[in-house]
Amino acid sequence: MPTKQQGFSLIEVLMAMTILFAAVTTGLVAFQNSQQSSAKAAEVTHILTQVETLQSAIRFQLQQPVAENEERVTAGELQMNGVQVQWSATPVNDLPPPARLTGEDINANPYQPRYELFEVLVQLRFDSSQREFIYEELVWDTNAVPQ
Repeated sequence: MPTKQQGFSLIEVLMAMTILFAAVTTGLVAFQNSQQSSAKAAEVTHILTQVETLQSAIRFQLQQPVAENEERVTAGELQMNGVQVQWSATPVNDLPPPARLTGEDINANPYQPRYELFEVLVQLRFDSSQREFIYEELVWDTNAVPQ
């Protein structure tokens, strides 16, 4: 006649511990990955919140009046709230506004080139995150007069 078993056998306890260890390890790895993803997302969010302010700063640099013997500033480095920024602007097009008609005579007064279109490359770095943007910026010369 079989004897009644009291408690668990050693093999049953070892199997239960193995399953529990695998579940806890999987949970910890998932938690670690979510923490790393959250930190990365926070870095990217910090970078992206600076973009609009940086675009304004770059636009301001590009719109600065240029003396005849000087060249326009088309590259630079900035730092804002811990974000390292390198930017460069390449001229794409330099256009005059449409000719203006005068009331006295029906001649069109042409303008010298006043509008300049730039392709701007911006590289942003914060901690271990890095982003790169390319956009176009239109600047104009407020001192241009009819020819």
